[in-house]
Amino acid sequence: MGIAVIVACAAATLLFLAAVGPAAAEPKRVLLLHSLGRDFAPFADVSGRFREELIRQSTDPVDYYEISLETARFAGAEQERPFVDYLQALFAQRKLDLVVPVGAPAARFALRHRERLFGAAPMLFVAMDLRSMQGAGVTANDAVVAYRFDLPAVVDNILRLRPQTVDIAVVTGNSDPDRAWLEELHREFQPLTSRVKFVWLDKLSFADLQKLAGTLPPWFAIFFTPLQVDVAGVPIGQERALESLRASSSAPIFGTFENLVGRGVVGGPAVSSNELGQRAASVAMRILQGEAPASIETQPLGPGRPIYDWRELRAWNISENVLPPGSEVRFRERSLWDLYRWQIILVATTLLLQATLITVLLFEHRRRRNAEALARRRMSELAHVNRMATAGELSASLAHEIKQPLAAMVTNANAGLRWLARNTPDFDEARSAFQRIVSDGHRAGQVLGSVRAMFEKDSGKRAQVDLNGVIREVLTLLEGELRAHRVLAQTDLLDGLPEVSGNRVQLQQVIVNLVMNAVEAMESVDDRPRLLRIKTEIDNNHHVLIRVEDSGPGIGLDNIDRIFNAFFTTKPRGIGMGLSICRSIVEAHDGRLWVSPGVDYGSVFQFTIPNHGQKKKDEKIGPEPLPRAEPRQPAAAPAPREPVAMLRTARHH
Repeated sequence: MGIAVIVACAAATLLFLAAVGPAAAEPKRVLLLHSLGRDFAPFADVSGRFREELIRQSTDPVDYYEISLETARFAGAEQERPFVDYLQALFAQRKLDLVVPVGAPAARFALRHRERLFGAAPMLFVAMDLRSMQGAGVTANDAVVAYRFDLPAVVDNILRLRPQTVDIAVVTGNSDPDRAWLEELHREFQPLTSRVKFVWLDKLSFADLQKLAGTLPPWFAIFFTPLQVDVAGVPIGQERALESLRASSSAPIFGTFENLVGRGVVGGPAVSSNELGQRAASVAMRILQGEAPASIETQPLGPGRPIYDWRELRAWNISENVLPPGSEVRFRERSLWDLYRWQIILVATTLLLQATLITVLLFEHRRRRNAEALARRRMSELAHVNRMATAGELSASLAHEIKQPLAAMVTNANAGLRWLARNTPDFDEARSAFQRIVSDGHRAGQVLGSVRAMFEKDSGKRAQVDLNGVIREVLTLLEGELRAHRVLAQTDLLDGLPEVSGNRVQLQQVIVNLVMNAVEAMESVDDRPRLLRIKTEIDNNHHVLIRVEDSGPGIGLDNIDRIFNAFFTTKPRGIGMGLSICRSIVEAHDGRLWVSPGVDYGSVFQFTIPNHGQKKKDEKIGPEPLPRAEPRQPAAAPAPREPVAMLRTARHH
């Protein structure tokens, strides 16, 4: 029994919902009555936004009816009667929930025929200046969403932007609504006639208006008001008319609606058509939801913040600095920065990074170059100090080498004097003695010249150097030192050895250091001859190769890799800079210096200097440089190719 009751109740509920559903879904009927046509500006912008907002806000379906009041441009009731009959027939069986006249012409028409056409339907008057609706008969069943132009602000804006303005040409129509609006303009502008003169163009057709606009002098400005019908009775589409007027005008144009910015007006404080439509949609929703129109109060919409067309400002040479604070500038041409901002930033960043990297590299290159120059100067100074130290070590030998020719010169001078002091002077013997003096003087001068060239501070300049000649000079210079240490020097110098490009003093220092190292290394040798071998040849790379070999105890394998390090030495009195300086000099000449153990004993120092010139035709190609020294001749019977006897006997007095 209980289940049957539940089923019956459910069925009754479904039948009730089915019956109520169509009534609940009954759409709201809204009539939009347009003034002078559906696309007539500025009313078209208002009605377009009204429709969009009403659809968005409405939860119930809405039926829209849009009728254009084309007869508003014709005077008299005869022209309206057919249109009124049409509307009466159209809505006789359709109850309207809201009538929305858009613009003053449509509002006046609706009020005149309200009782016959719309009965008790509420009305919402949209997009009209309240001053044009005074005495029109608005009732408690009506709501108004109006605007109010600030006409003195329009004149202030013109004079702010164009202080040279003397005359303002006022463009308006000639229909009944236009004439009502014209009277309001006269009244509003009357207090401003002391600041500027107004020229009224309502008596001109639009074609004549265009011609006149093209001849206006530079102290004129044009005030463009909502234009509906000209004096010839031709409806004027406001936007199209404005664009045509701007194309021929020689004076800037100012308007009152925001939607005109971008179509030819300079801009200024203006009423927003979009905001009018949005406000109207909100009021319409309240009326459709049952709220009484008389209880809905709305303030007239005034001008918003000033809006200007950037293109017009440029065309009339108006600086943006004179615009009111808070102004909005539209239609600004996009610069390359606006169009390609991120590409420009990327390219600029890349260029900046590259420039920074190049700057850093140049800075580092300069630092490295300065460091290399400083290192060369320090090495040159150190090499000079090394030569001075070598000079100190060789002082005794050098003194002996110089003393010998000086003693011989004294002896020969005394002998020459004796030959001349005889009763019968022997001029031939005296001449021979004096010639020996000259020879010994040259010999002493050569020794001093070699010493001076060896130990002077070099200038770093390079020239062609004969290494065979350098070796001979060094052996001559060190002859006394070799004799003092009982060292026998053997040379095997390649005939026709090519000259190399280098610093003679520095290369001489390398050979001196290697020879002195060899001499010092053989100080402890007593069981075999102290033998020094110097050899020059050409290696497979066509570089000049110099080998300096001694018969000393050799270098330990644990020290052979460190022998060229600065401050490393195995000598009790050494400072460890000689071989380091030698390697630096050789490497500065693009060469290479290395050491290897001898076959039986001793060490072999070898270095190469590149031969950048052409090989001589008669050069003799020597053997390849070996990693170790060649086997020596037996110590007891050396067979030097070019022996230099170091145990020279002194010249007898």
